[in-house]
Amino acid sequence: MSDPMDKEEKTPLNESATNEPEDEMIDSKAKFLNGGKNLDEPQVAIEVGSNDDAVSFTGLGKEELMKYADDPFWKKVRIVLLVLFWVGWVAMLVAAIVIIVLAPRCPYRPDQKWYDKETVYQVYPRSFKDSTKKSANNANPVGVGLGDLAGLQSKMEYIKDLGMKVIYINSIYETADADVGLDWTDHKKVHPALGTMEEFDKLRKDTKKTEVRLILDYIPNHTSKNHTWFHKSIMKEDPYTD
Repeated sequence: MSDPMDKEEKTPLNESATNEPEDEMIDSKAKFLNGGKNLDEPQVAIEVGSNDDAVSFTGLGKEELMKYADDPFWKKVRIVLLVLFWVGWVAMLVAAIVIIVLAPRCPYRPDQKWYDKETVYQVYPRSFKDSTKKSANNANPVGVGLGDLAGLQSKMEYIKDLGMKVIYINSIYETADADVGLDWTDHKKVHPALGTMEEFDKLRKDTKKTEVRLILDYIPNHTSKNHTWFHKSIMKEDPYTD
């Protein structure tokens, strides 16, 4: 008589516990095993299976593929597709070249004037370089502390060595010194504290010699109340009566 513990039972799922059709019922197998040392606690192994047949992939084998590879029709198809690929590739390349060649050119950069491309060195003469020599009694050992045209002229080589091509000088005209040097009393004279017209002419010649351009800060609508134009405007003299 066989041991009931080694008996393999096949127990179908309870039909009342599932709504699946009968052909989709899942088979369950329970196998009772001896529990090793403790025979009072048997072990149960449950195998769950399916009635569905295993699905396997079916494709063309090597011999079947070689039939198509050697078939004249498919050879022609492959050749046609290869030719079309290269024709399309060459056509796109030619089209790209044509677009580049026929595309409108970028406008040429206009010739720039010297004031568009050169670096400008701005100088405020009153604080740039004091050329005043020491006094006899050494009262002013470092000058008067006010820059002038002679001091600027002495630094021309230094400015040129910096690579500057243009010097822009702030106001040097005669002024009443009431508006940061912009209240001019005469547009044709140099402020006495900054130098003389002779020193200005020398500076102008030196800039030309060193190929450095000179720009003066000239604002004709800035004048002092002591300017001749202002006096003539008060006296209603033409053409200063605006």
